[in-house]
Amino acid sequence: MRCLDKVVLLLLLLSGECFSKEQGKVPPCDEIRDVLADVQPQIEVKLGYFFFDSSTMSNVYNQGGIDVQLSGSYPVGGWLQLYGSVEFIEKHGHSQGSNSKVWLTEVPLSLGLKPTFTIRPDILYYFAFGPRYSFVQTSTNYPYVKKNENSSGVGLFVNTGFDFILWRHFLIDIFGEYSYVPISFSNSPNNVYGQRVQVGGFTFGAGFGYAF
Repeated sequence: MRCLDKVVLLLLLLSGECFSKEQGKVPPCDEIRDVLADVQPQIEVKLGYFFFDSSTMSNVYNQGGIDVQLSGSYPVGGWLQLYGSVEFIEKHGHSQGSNSKVWLTEVPLSLGLKPTFTIRPDILYYFAFGPRYSFVQTSTNYPYVKKNENSSGVGLFVNTGFDFILWRHFLIDIFGEYSYVPISFSNSPNNVYGQRVQVGGFTFGAGFGYAF
């Protein structure tokens, strides 16, 4: 790519910030490459809507669905990054066959690999995949059922999305995610859900981040 082309692309990314104090003077191409290479490691706060993959869980926890995430990634070589995240998911609804209220709180921890590809200097495409550990707590006001029960399980996750660089190192992330995490509830009554369930599902949302 010619030096002039790189200058134009960088102007789109930095909104004219690549110009020096001396009017009209453009930094050399090596400096432009250094600036573009900075958008690699990043940290993000994401907010999405979560719904269960399991129809049984969806019938019970049919309200709410907030998913708050804190994620980060760090390059380990070329286009490949190491990815990690911690999430907070909350769902609520009513048990089947009664009007008893039920709540579910889930805290998934994910660690995986994140290939990232540059579509334009200000637009990146990525997908991430790897293992996930989830801690789950369920609560109910049903009079003959244990009020709170905790469980956990190991599964898998995969997510994908686009990072849009807004200005310098700040970005907006539009993403989608799927997870599969089977867990067991030893004391779960049949009128709520089976003892072994899939607590993973789909999340769609957006995030705001900083690329170092």
